[in-house]
Amino acid sequence: SADAAPLEGVREIPCGQILRDVAVSPCRKFAVVGGDGKVVQGICLDSAAEVARLSPPHSKRISSVAAGPGVVVFSDRGGEVYRLPWPGLSGPPQLVLGHISLVTCVRFNSDFQFILTCDRDEKVRVSRWPQGYDIQCFCLGHTQFLTDVVGFSHDPCGLWAEAKLTAASTSGDGTLKVWDLKTGLCLSSVAVPVSDVAEGCFTPSEGKASGRNETARPTAVAAQVVLAHLRLSATPSQCQCSYVLAVTVEGSEEIPLYRWSRDVSELLPLPPLRPSPGSGAVLRLLVVPAPVADSTASSAECHLWALTAQPPHLHCWRLASEPQGLQTVPCTLPVELCQSLAQRFSLASPRGSQTLCQELSSRKRLKACKD
Repeated sequence: SADAAPLEGVREIPCGQILRDVAVSPCRKFAVVGGDGKVVQGICLDSAAEVARLSPPHSKRISSVAAGPGVVVFSDRGGEVYRLPWPGLSGPPQLVLGHISLVTCVRFNSDFQFILTCDRDEKVRVSRWPQGYDIQCFCLGHTQFLTDVVGFSHDPCGLWAEAKLTAASTSGDGTLKVWDLKTGLCLSSVAVPVSDVAEGCFTPSEGKASGRNETARPTAVAAQVVLAHLRLSATPSQCQCSYVLAVTVEGSEEIPLYRWSRDVSELLPLPPLRPSPGSGAVLRLLVVPAPVADSTASSAECHLWALTAQPPHLHCWRLASEPQGLQTVPCTLPVELCQSLAQRFSLASPRGSQTLCQELSSRKRLKACKD
């Protein structure tokens, strides 16, 4: 693209295992990764030396990781969530909570008041942190397995006396939903587009899966949601804050975007992003926020990274909030570096190119056939 901006300072850090998840600490000084190697690795980001610290080997493969102040939590494929101290990741992991089914995602909410866990049985569990046994509520409404969740404040600028804590989740039922974390009520829901989803990436219709006599309606798997906080302000009292939610759809080459703001409690669609033609399906997204000098800054921006499948390749856009709306500018990266990074951090499991979402989808199809 003629308007593409160069992006520098990218490093490659080999981790030696198939990765399932990555999280960055609140202080932005370290990252943690986990995967099929049954270990959690911590990577220092503010040091010239790429030092990886290993946790004690776990008994099961790790499905998700999250980082909080001085702590790392991870979930395994047995449905349990554990915590480890940081720095060091030393000592035996301590059990935080457990599900009766596979935990697909674990996250903290924006102020670390709650820990959010998703599972294969269509629910989001909201537990108080650090007392994981203390359940605040369940967010119920999805009709297929959960794939991802992200927590955020309903009032990112802090202008309200009491901000509402919210979260967004994606599921195999092809929807993106926003929840009230105090009550578990669904505040908004949208169905992700399915126009370019590859054949074989659909989940069973809601009617067949639930046993109701409804018309068969194939749905795509909404695999991941990431959050970008963009701010446009003339003065702190006139601060206008909004969130941009980016979603991956299993088998789709498109990245749907939605806007959520405190003045409109509804998910509003934005023009979607598309990597270069022939890049294949989008597998993974990552948002890297840019630092803001002060609260009177005219705009805040971030970078959105996307991993695509064929061939494995990385794409990047700069997202910026402007008076006329959201501005998206593609960033250029060296081709060799993109291909090397994408191959190194591909999320494919040992079963060919089958991802965790595809595995859960196939299990749901089998269950629907048996029913």
